[in-house]
Amino acid sequence: MNFAGHALVAQWLFAEDLDRHSIGFAAMIPDFARMANARPIVPDHRAGAPTAVRRGVDLHHQSDAVFHPLPDVVALMRELGARLTALGVRRGPMLATSHIGIEIMLDDAWLRDEPAREFYLACLRADAPLAFSDRADELAWQRLLERLRAIGSAPEHASAAVVTERVGRTLHNRPKLSADARDLVLIERGLASMAFAVNSASARIRSTLLEGLRAAGATDRGI
Repeated sequence: MNFAGHALVAQWLFAEDLDRHSIGFAAMIPDFARMANARPIVPDHRAGAPTAVRRGVDLHHQSDAVFHPLPDVVALMRELGARLTALGVRRGPMLATSHIGIEIMLDDAWLRDEPAREFYLACLRADAPLAFSDRADELAWQRLLERLRAIGSAPEHASAAVVTERVGRTLHNRPKLSADARDLVLIERGLASMAFAVNSASARIRSTLLEGLRAAGATDRGI
């Protein structure tokens, strides 16, 4: 799952929880750590971690475990991979885009709902009491949050061009996966061709994801 989707799971599972925005923010922490190339210190329960922070990080990992094997998700990623291959995208960026691209497109499909957008933006503002062992990491973390808050969320972010730009930026520093200019042109075509399928499956994926989380005891344990 991508970071916005992780935040929205907190909305769907914990709509009445007073800590829901903090949980949603914390559910994005593992993704933000990779994006900022920074490592916040998230104490465990025994060290007195703020409950919402630990719950959110745990929710992130459990959501990923349930999400990735979902039949609809697997089918969408395989289909995008096949289309990108047929278009001539190189193997490395094809494999990465078939995964990342579908996750971003699902985020955008879910964020078309106004309450979902409002919740995601509230989570970005919620922040969390995190510590960093390195000042450079802390500054990188702050810059990322400032950028994401400035970008916000808007329907036009769902366009194939914007998703392609995000995929390209994500893969830029990964030599075996990075997409060149030719790949990016083809990736945009492939993503555009998947829009209807992703949008059609998004509600079903949300439903099966929540069923899986509840079956795993996510709400019972409070994560």
